[in-house]
Amino acid sequence: MNIISHKLCSIQGRLFELSVKYGFESNNFVKVYMDSDIAAKFNSAYDRSQWMGEEYLFDELVNTHKLIKGKTYSYDVMFWMGYSYAYWAINYVEQCSRIVRIADPKKMAENYAGLHTVSTDLAVQDLIMQYLDRGNNGAKIQEEIYKRVLKEIANSKPGMTDYEKQLNDLKIDLAFALKNEATKAEHQRQLQFKRNNLIRREHINYINHILNIIDKSNISYREKVEYSYMVRDISKKAINVGFSKAQFLFLDSIETRFVRNKGI
Repeated sequence: MNIISHKLCSIQGRLFELSVKYGFESNNFVKVYMDSDIAAKFNSAYDRSQWMGEEYLFDELVNTHKLIKGKTYSYDVMFWMGYSYAYWAINYVEQCSRIVRIADPKKMAENYAGLHTVSTDLAVQDLIMQYLDRGNNGAKIQEEIYKRVLKEIANSKPGMTDYEKQLNDLKIDLAFALKNEATKAEHQRQLQFKRNNLIRREHINYINHILNIIDKSNISYREKVEYSYMVRDISKKAINVGFSKAQFLFLDSIETRFVRNKGI
């Protein structure tokens, strides 16, 4: 996990700690937050709320949702819970509303003693396995383990990019989804969610590339501001739905002017 992801996880951990400080009932607070648009945006590929801090998230939740006062878990338990939920959402590309149903706050608190001393990745995997093992004689666990082995083999080739590994994961997930009609719809939902996140990240990287070109160019400060404003305006509309032909041609013209024609 990179430093940015770690910081985002820590922000959510401190957000959960704030609920203890102000006496909000922990189970209710966690469920309300994880089911909210606030959590969905914060744990998405990119949203401005990620850089606002835990106080901003807390105020927004308190002002827009009904929370109740009551029994709280300890600061340590709540920080670990918030951190782990964020790690889960970011690294496993899973929706917060689903995560809290797989491992609700009560389940997280029960597992704190045994899981907070291991890596977050192992803790998340353990919680997923506990969920899959409910009343199915371990069949789903065996399938998940088999899938993970296949993914590790497929991604073991030296020099593979993260994008290539993501494609391998998608192919394996799709193969398993097609084998089981009962879970096909759920697998397709997860696959589409992963694809959308990949697309959003590619668009964000491209926008940042263009803004960096503008910043390093030899044009006047006023022109930099004007170009940057136009690019940011495009990014608001294009990150989720993609660039139109006209928008792409405009961005490409910037790159042509400042890079290919020695504008920097």
